[in-house]
Amino acid sequence: MATFGSRLIAILTTSVMLAGYCAAVAGAPAEAGNDERGVAVGVRAPVPDAAAQANAEKLIHEVFGNYAAAAAGTRAATAAKMLDQAAATQNDAAARYMLLKDSASLAAAAGDAATAMRGVATLNSLYDVDGLEMRCAVIRTCAVAATTPQAAGAVANEGLSAAGETVAAGNFDVAGRLLAAIEPAARISTDKPLMATVTSCIEYLRWIQSQVSADQLAVETLAKSPSDADANLVHGLFLCFGKNDWDDGLRAIAKGPNDGLKAAALKDLSNPTAAGQQAAAGNAWWESAEREPPEEYDLQIDFARRTGNDFFGAICPLPHGGSVAWFAGGWGNHAICFAHFINGGWFVLTAHDVGVAVANGQHYSVTIRMRRESARAYHNGELVSEMPSNNKDLRAGQDEVGGKSVIGLTIDPLSSAMIYKMELTEVTGRGQHLPTPGK
Repeated sequence: MATFGSRLIAILTTSVMLAGYCAAVAGAPAEAGNDERGVAVGVRAPVPDAAAQANAEKLIHEVFGNYAAAAAGTRAATAAKMLDQAAATQNDAAARYMLLKDSASLAAAAGDAATAMRGVATLNSLYDVDGLEMRCAVIRTCAVAATTPQAAGAVANEGLSAAGETVAAGNFDVAGRLLAAIEPAARISTDKPLMATVTSCIEYLRWIQSQVSADQLAVETLAKSPSDADANLVHGLFLCFGKNDWDDGLRAIAKGPNDGLKAAALKDLSNPTAAGQQAAAGNAWWESAEREPPEEYDLQIDFARRTGNDFFGAICPLPHGGSVAWFAGGWGNHAICFAHFINGGWFVLTAHDVGVAVANGQHYSVTIRMRRESARAYHNGELVSEMPSNNKDLRAGQDEVGGKSVIGLTIDPLSSAMIYKMELTEVTGRGQHLPTPGK
């Protein structure tokens, strides 16, 4: 089987995923300035000198003993107590610094990512340290020490978050080492969507690294010829998918030679607020892909619903015309089903009541296998929905979901989701070229 159109989709969804991890940077130092009283806030203290650190560590050992040599099972609890002591230490900068530093190291050695990250975040907010480098070092230690599925999963998620920050900062080599370190932890977690996410991030990072030289050449060309169309396209794509700089990236793409991408970028840059305009902007990106799906295909979507309590789904073209939707979490968050849009509403074709279909924050992996005779949906590897795909009645109403045989995602307006992976694999049929936008 040949992978159909998966490269750009994988790059897009994984870059969005990493951008989401970057959105909440744990322990980012507060912006320096003065409050309404004129008192300085957000100013980090200098790191205590070596002598002050040594003296402070002696005092800490008097209270907590030789914690570095303590039994592995006691380290996480000791690290948590040291964090509490650091919070209570307000007048001794060196002692507070060493309590935070050693608590993070001790928790990391115990594989306790949550406690270790609390230490690093607090240390980074109070002292002039390289928080990202410290965070990466702690995660690498945690990845080796975490041996239970729960601990390993926490480490892998922290590693993904830190990788997002390093990619955003342009530290691709550091991100690569970090992802390589957490890959075994993701396997230990037995969380299949998490494992798939880490693998996708590694593939995405390889793509970024493969484009660095081309982007550098494009930047050099633009320095001499700012209107060079090809260089603008190369640089714009790298800014969007490699640096998560969509504003500058879209402006560059809009100067490129590809009419479809140019039209999509200009619509996106207009920052549409009306639903119709937003739909038009989204459709422009879909149209720039230039192809319909193949007749038979497998669609894999790895996602997590972040907020809300209703449906997440995919619009899936049928081999003989028309479309159906697959939903998880609809109808009061109880149903996983196929449904058909007709006469202004959704008609449920299959239903699978699972109690709570989608739990917020949990990773899910869905595979939809579309064949000429049947459509099947697998939820975390379990077959949950099956229906015939050759029913002529399903061709009715297709214009009401767009009229074109394109795959799309849909979500309840009051919910939000993170897409970790979306991949379309061709089984039979090569797909049809769509008309070029505007022609």
